[in-house]
Amino acid sequence: DPCRIYICDSIVDATSTNSIALGAPEKLCAFSILDIRRTTVFGQVQTHAIELAENCIFMGVITDCRRQQGCMRFCYVTEGSRTPKRFECQPDLVERAVLALAQRENLPNAQRLALLRQERSRVEPEFNSTRYGTPTYCQLSDECARDITRGADDESEMGAFHDLYQPQRAANLRARVNEYTPAGMTAGIIFAS
Repeated sequence: DPCRIYICDSIVDATSTNSIALGAPEKLCAFSILDIRRTTVFGQVQTHAIELAENCIFMGVITDCRRQQGCMRFCYVTEGSRTPKRFECQPDLVERAVLALAQRENLPNAQRLALLRQERSRVEPEFNSTRYGTPTYCQLSDECARDITRGADDESEMGAFHDLYQPQRAANLRARVNEYTPAGMTAGIIFAS
């Protein structure tokens, strides 16, 4: 039987999206079944099967040898990946929206392809830093698309910092600032990092 690998609330960094983060030397894929949740992965993932991938960001191509087994939920998946069945993943959601718009509006093929490229690049995760050791390592940028920062199953951010619930905390703070700001005054939120 393949060995089981469980990863949660972590950062797996191969230092490059072209390097192998999880795989086997000189083989198409590692003889393992992966269960990965709330994790950010920099690098390629080459595995026998993915049982479950949930609320993750994969910044590298995924090669899953048994695509008929398992599923991926609320993840960002790099283009060109071979994965099991996906549910509410990016960029699949924006691609479906563009294709529906193109069909509804009868857009020419060149315009449809340009829109697809634009939407794929818009939802690609942006990080404050991808260099290990910096204080903002793997933290999603303020300019990152809302589809990623609120793209998890509970509308938190995808990836390793999911359980900080940053979008919910910011929304609660905005509500309280408006509620407790004296009349005639203006208040705002300035994020430090």
